[in-house]
Amino acid sequence: MENEELENTARTEEASPDLSSYYASAANASTSEHVFAEGEEGGEQPDASPHGPLPELQEDDGGETDDPKEGDGQKNELAATESSSLQAAEAPASGSEAGKEEDEDEEGAEDDVNMGLLGHMSELRRRLLRIVIILLLGWIGLFCVAEPMYSFFSAPLQAALPPGSKMIYTSPQGMFFTYLKIAAIASLFCTSPLTFYQVWAFVAPGLYREEKRALLPLAFCSSILFVGGAAFCFYLVFPIAFKFFMGFATAEIQPMISVEEYLSFALKILIAFGIVFEMPLFSFFLARFGILSPQFMKKSRPYAIILIFVAAAILTPPDVISQILMAIPMLILYEISIYVCAAAYNKEKAEAKNALGENK
Repeated sequence: MENEELENTARTEEASPDLSSYYASAANASTSEHVFAEGEEGGEQPDASPHGPLPELQEDDGGETDDPKEGDGQKNELAATESSSLQAAEAPASGSEAGKEEDEDEEGAEDDVNMGLLGHMSELRRRLLRIVIILLLGWIGLFCVAEPMYSFFSAPLQAALPPGSKMIYTSPQGMFFTYLKIAAIASLFCTSPLTFYQVWAFVAPGLYREEKRALLPLAFCSSILFVGGAAFCFYLVFPIAFKFFMGFATAEIQPMISVEEYLSFALKILIAFGIVFEMPLFSFFLARFGILSPQFMKKSRPYAIILIFVAAAILTPPDVISQILMAIPMLILYEISIYVCAAAYNKEKAEAKNALGENK
């Protein structure tokens, strides 16, 4: 029994090494010079202690102790430090992004509104109702001054009539309806800024900012060109044309022009000239989309001259003077449109269209 107790005591002494002898052997191993053999890595030195590494002194790969409390505390401190630094770095960036988002919302707040088909139809109905109300109010207000407006409108013909000739109306209600038409046309032109605003308010949410910036100047130019064409017809074409027509009157044959016929005739000619003067604007749009090129317009100049005279013959009364008076500005506008087309021609879109056509 005593022998067994001695053997157990010796085993326990071997299992629990002496710390003093462990540290002494470790110090001797660190001071001694060791020559590494081939294939032996320098960073992995064998433990010189005869007892092997102690569990209490082992360290993990990161050089930290295995104490869970201390490790968790250090990790929590590191996480808190990293989160605070990230918040400090992201604070100005997030502020700038928020400012940009607010600016975008202010610039295009309507762009973010998603409406279905019923919503768009309701919005269209609301805008059209406002346009009708604006036109009706303008019509009622301008009817009070319809007589002086018609006097101004018929001034070119009145100046060309022979002495003693007057305009007539051939039905009891003829002059009344003529004044209504004059007031309606004047209301259409006078309220056009408000009407255009309603159209713009309906279309603008579906446009990009670049398109919005380009559309307003183009709409202004379109109005200027249309009014310029009508003014050219009223002040230059009408006096010459009416003087030519009234030259066929004799002592036995006197002209008796109906107010209704003059109104329909003058409106047709004025609108025709206004549309013709839009030619540079049409060329700009077609060239911008790559449909029309300046080279094509130059090559097609002879055919364009023929088409211009045919269109002038259709749009004007059946006389040579009116036809020439409309054809000359159309020829000038065609040449201007070539330069406008060259300035606005989009070569990239034209090449893309040609490539798409070849693939088909």
